[in-house]
Amino acid sequence: MIVGGFGSNAYNYRQIIPNITFVLEKLSPDSDHLRVIVAHEFGHAAQNILTYNAGMDWTKTKWNSPLIWSYREGVATHFSRRIAPGLHPSTYFSYHDEGHEWLAFAIDNAKEIKRAFSKDYQFLTTEELYHEWFSINGKLI
Repeated sequence: MIVGGFGSNAYNYRQIIPNITFVLEKLSPDSDHLRVIVAHEFGHAAQNILTYNAGMDWTKTKWNSPLIWSYREGVATHFSRRIAPGLHPSTYFSYHDEGHEWLAFAIDNAKEIKRAFSKDYQFLTTEELYHEWFSINGKLI
């Protein structure tokens, strides 16, 4: 656990058994929210172990691919839903109680969001794509 991370609320590094870091000032004090973020981060670790045991060659993984990023986040979100069930669906994405409107918007506009991502995937650099779609801090200025 660290204080002063000023970025994401938690993260881990792409190792078979990763170092998992939680940024204290970014975490909700609600126990349900904490269960979800812990389950999400340990979901990444579980995926690492499962894929390694299945014979994945980590040296061939394209870690800088937005498609890998999306896949890994989806798996970790799946694990968090299974480990901490019964919460509002937005909690599994926002890790707090304020994401209801955002999730409703995303669901209502899923086709347009997919089209926009596909277009950006074709034309933006990996760094630009990361900041546009994956960074908690948003676009490069």
